[in-house]
Amino acid sequence: MILSGIFFAAFTGISFAQSANDLPKNASNFISQHFSSETIKEIDKKDGIEGYFNDELYEVEFTNGTSIDIDENGEVTEIETENGTSIPKEALPNQVRTYIESNYSNAQIVSWEKEDDEQEVKLANGTELEFDGSGKFLRID
Repeated sequence: MILSGIFFAAFTGISFAQSANDLPKNASNFISQHFSSETIKEIDKKDGIEGYFNDELYEVEFTNGTSIDIDENGEVTEIETENGTSIPKEALPNQVRTYIESNYSNAQIVSWEKEDDEQEVKLANGTELEFDGSGKFLRID
C-alpha cells in the first residue's frame, strides 16, 4: 500500500512544499500581502501529468478553506473560498476590483479565476461576473 502511494506521487509529480517561501517569489509575495493573517494548511506542487506535462502548478490550501492555484510562472490563476469566508477585494486585479467596488460594494467574493483571456468572479449571492483578460467587464453570467 505504501509502495503504491509512492508510485502514485512519483507518476503524477505531486510533491508537498513546506511554506510560502517554497513558492515562486511573486506568488509568495501575493500570499504575504493578501493572506498574511491566514494559516497555510498545505501546499501541493504538481508537475508531470497532473500539472499538464512540464508545467509546475501549485495549490495552496489555508485552514479556513480558502485555496489558491498558481501557475508555472508564479501567477495566481484561481482563488476559491469555503465556509462562508470571502476573498479580500484587494487580492483581485485592479480593474476587476474597481468594477466590483462600484457596482457590488457590499458583496462577498467567493471565487475568482483567470483562464486564457477571461476572468470570472463569483459572488456569495450566486452572481457570476465575466471580465476580459485585462479586467474589462463583459457580462453577468
